[in-house]
Amino acid sequence: MTTVRHIRSIRFLPAFFLGLLSAACVCNFNFTFLDSIPKPKNDAGDSIDAGDRTRAVLEDRMGEPRAVAVFPSGAEVSLFAPQDDAAVTEAWVDVIGSAPAETVISLNDEITVAGADGMFYARVPLEEGLNEIQCVASDLEGNEVAFAFVVMYEHEE
Repeated sequence: MTTVRHIRSIRFLPAFFLGLLSAACVCNFNFTFLDSIPKPKNDAGDSIDAGDRTRAVLEDRMGEPRAVAVFPSGAEVSLFAPQDDAAVTEAWVDVIGSAPAETVISLNDEITVAGADGMFYARVPLEEGLNEIQCVASDLEGNEVAFAFVVMYEHEE
């Protein structure tokens, strides 16, 4: 009987925490303690943001990003993954890149938006064989740049 009561209690925990979060938002709590957490520094001693950390991890794992399109403002849309002419064995490919914050990225039928850190991600479904992925990036000023890349999907047997 005690186990049943504990299970019922656990079932209501998500609602309880959602209520606390809602109360914090409504009461406009100030979470200034988050500002006191030291931020990592780069080689020059300057603080780096989450986007810089994400880029550093991606560059370490996948190599330098390649700029594939440039807006009239000079801002670039770059890809970290997939690499040129990648061959995959899954029926999808994870596309990871960077663009100016809030840039809308369309990858065939998948749409994503670059976050505040300038990073974007989308999982694009593939058909067996050679797949051309069309990318169209639209910035906040209404400018569009487009490019395409190819991914080979070979089903494992």
